[in-house]
Amino acid sequence: MSMLGKLGNMGDMMRQAKEMKSKMEAIQKNLSAQRVEGQSKGGLVNVMADGQGEVLSIKIDPSLIEKKDIAAIENLVMSAVNEASKKAKKLMTAEMSKVAGDMGIPPFLAKLMG
Repeated sequence: MSMLGKLGNMGDMMRQAKEMKSKMEAIQKNLSAQRVEGQSKGGLVNVMADGQGEVLSIKIDPSLIEKKDIAAIENLVMSAVNEASKKAKKLMTAEMSKVAGDMGIPPFLAKLMG
């Protein structure tokens, strides 16, 4: 292959890299705008997070505070946060898979991205 042919391939690679960066930035913005909710068993603790997994709010049922059972509150908060985190990861994986498919990236590599 001639030197010019190699440069053409390099140009294609650079264009694809820029396209991928642009799409990744759009995904991040989209995920930041989406919301997921995690609940503890019984719904006594609710956690709202964005699609990137950042916790935005935690609501604790007043009845838990009245009982003053700190260990129970901690466990319920942890449970709700973990559920919200799992939902955010699932959402992020789905978004990354869409972009990977659009760019012709094989599914096994798309899983590594998400």
